[in-house]
Amino acid sequence: MRRVKFSFEGTPTFDGFAHGTEWNGFDNVSVTPEERDRIAAYFETGGDRDTAEALREHPVEANGLVDLSGGYVTTIEPFRAEQITPHMREDLAALSPEWTDTSWGNDTCDSYENDEVGLKVWFDYVLPKHREIEDAKRFTVCTLREHGECEYPAILETEDWSEVVDFLKLQHANAVSPR
Repeated sequence: MRRVKFSFEGTPTFDGFAHGTEWNGFDNVSVTPEERDRIAAYFETGGDRDTAEALREHPVEANGLVDLSGGYVTTIEPFRAEQITPHMREDLAALSPEWTDTSWGNDTCDSYENDEVGLKVWFDYVLPKHREIEDAKRFTVCTLREHGECEYPAILETEDWSEVVDFLKLQHANAVSPR
């Protein structure tokens, strides 16, 4: 299990541990007994005594956590840091030192661009349900226009990082900007 922040529908976020599974489309999580009590207090303060009581009845398992699987509308909050792995950064650096991180807080996903080859690569969330457009591909490569703007339609959209690397290798080998 990995540490996560999660929320119930319309609540603030809470600390928990992701199981990596879903129930009825919602994320299965476990929490510490202290976090379970904090969540119960939140619901009780909001007037939902039934949910608060039900939460407090969940036992502490052998691993020291309280399992909230299979019955709550929980959604794991995505981490932007998961969009680009260290391996992906290493792959870009191996292609050229000209790849720069152009991620910006207001963008829905992270990006790198390279003026030398005139390309920008967008890195979206691993899980489609966390993406702004759920049926969008995880990786998008587009031609750069002025000031880091992309020209659309994109020239590559894929779920496979190796396809992106192969495409970028070709662009670097040609050393001709697609602009």
